[in-house]
Amino acid sequence: MTHDSRGRRHLREVTERHLMIDAMRRVARAYPGVTVARPAFRSNWFWSWVFVPIYRRVPWALRQRTIKMTGMGASGWTPPTRRPGEPWQPPRSP
Repeated sequence: MTHDSRGRRHLREVTERHLMIDAMRRVARAYPGVTVARPAFRSNWFWSWVFVPIYRRVPWALRQRTIKMTGMGASGWTPPTRRPGEPWQPPRSP
């Protein structure tokens, strides 16, 4: 494994972790009666106060282009035909 791919993997893991924690906080605010243990995680101010709010405001098309340009996205599979925001539909039988 090259140094570059290790750096990309680390960046992706950190990014996913902070986006997941943000999602958990938003769900906790939406459902205040449901209590769960807080994640045992120390957050860096940059990820929590700069990256996540900016990421949530960036349009999906720009996010997708950025992910492709940096080579951080999944590869080797065909993306679904539906657009973001469209509900999932079961596959049609042949």
